Amino acid sequence: MELSNSLKQMKPYLAVIFLRLSHAVLSIIAKYALNQGMSYYTFSVYRNAIAAVAFVPFAILLERNTRPRMTLAILYKIVLPGLSGPVIEQNLFYFGMKYITATFAISIYNMLPAITFVLAWMLRYLIY
Repeated sequence: MELSNSLKQMKPYLAVIFLRLSHAVLSIIAKYALNQGMSYYTFSVYRNAIAAVAFVPFAILLERNTRPRMTLAILYKIVLPGLSGPVIEQNLFYFGMKYITATFAISIYNMLPAITFVLAWMLRYLIY
């Protein structure tokens, strides 16, 4: 019983460790592919296509009873941020990865939450 409770408490930490390890492996694969001559646009498209194939079945099965009716406004709210945010971020990340090491790229990527916090504080989005 005690082992079960400790595993439940460790789940979030294990999930974060798995996420960071998978992101590091993806960065190493990206660096290898970019060094072999693959375009960073192409790599970004492949990455998003593989993610869609992996996650769409889960979204359809697990969220089929809770999702709202698809209207043009909801479609707009899904597609526009989905295309602008991750696509721009990934293309800039892979563009930079062409010129730096994977270790440095992942180090900078891990600093993004801190940079976001500082920017939010400077722009007064965080009020204490």
